[in-house]
Amino acid sequence: MAQRNKRRKGKTSNKGGRKSRMFHRGDEGRDRVDDELARQKEKREAAQKKAGQPLRFFVPVGETKEYVILDDKPDFFMYEHNMKDPNTGKWGFNTPCIKEWDNCPVCEEIGDSTYIMFLSVLDLTPFTDRKDVRHEFSRKLMAVKPSQQKKFIRAHAREGTLRGAIFEASRDGQKDAAIGNDIEFVEFMDEAELAEDYVREWEDREGKSHTENCGEPIEYEELFEEPTMEELCALMGTEPTPGSKAQTDRDLDEGGNEDDWDEEGDKDEGAWDEEEEKPQRGSRRSRRSTARKGREEEEESDEKPARRSRSSRRSRATKEERPSRSSRRSRR
Repeated sequence: MAQRNKRRKGKTSNKGGRKSRMFHRGDEGRDRVDDELARQKEKREAAQKKAGQPLRFFVPVGETKEYVILDDKPDFFMYEHNMKDPNTGKWGFNTPCIKEWDNCPVCEEIGDSTYIMFLSVLDLTPFTDRKDVRHEFSRKLMAVKPSQQKKFIRAHAREGTLRGAIFEASRDGQKDAAIGNDIEFVEFMDEAELAEDYVREWEDREGKSHTENCGEPIEYEELFEEPTMEELCALMGTEPTPGSKAQTDRDLDEGGNEDDWDEEGDKDEGAWDEEEEKPQRGSRRSRRSTARKGREEEEESDEKPARRSRSSRRSRATKEERPSRSSRRSRR
């Protein structure tokens, strides 16, 4: 009860008078409202994108499946994370990795990504949808991990193409590859049959009808969009890491325009004008020429100037401590 009274009076309950990390007040709290709305919007858009993606091919433990490869050759590779869905806690959530050009927040949270080879396949296993409609086939996305990629690369080199190749895949145990650990080539399907006989119609969860030609490869570039640092940070509930492109851009936005920084990364405070005594923006070359002009005026006049730049004072001190070459020769 005493603790509640303290909070009601506005006193902090933390030792040492430290501010609690549980709540946000004032402008900080109000500013966070827009951030949270944006984060929720990104989550909804990510869920919608996932709902529109094709299912991934896998083989249940102890079963055997047949599928037809739709690609002419192995041609699409990408670093990808496989993780638990942040909303459901279930495995099977996949997101591209950005480690090749920026610090990846997913790598830092759950570990390194995997180099995946993607193939479009026609799954010949019949299934029944949630409306109790039976389908004899479906088009799926097959993610091949590095340990099995050479098998398909060698098959392409041997046959000249993978399109129409029928494979039989079996999976013996839970720890074996999801696409099957025992994969055998069967035969080739005729191109006319593959291109014309595998078209199906289906409805999504919103009741919209779709006609899908399951004999054509998936458009990978349209399926996978490059995620931003902000999207991945929102997914993991983290902030951009120091040194990342997103953090650098944020620092520049908070500290001024990028043009205000010099080549070494130090903030350019500008040169001081001796007459007006206020900072002026200028290039390095102009600041060097101003300092050089100041030194020349000092040499012509014996009177001490009212104000000198930092570089001119250093130059003056150096001249007084170290004699010139001509003076040393005259003493000899």
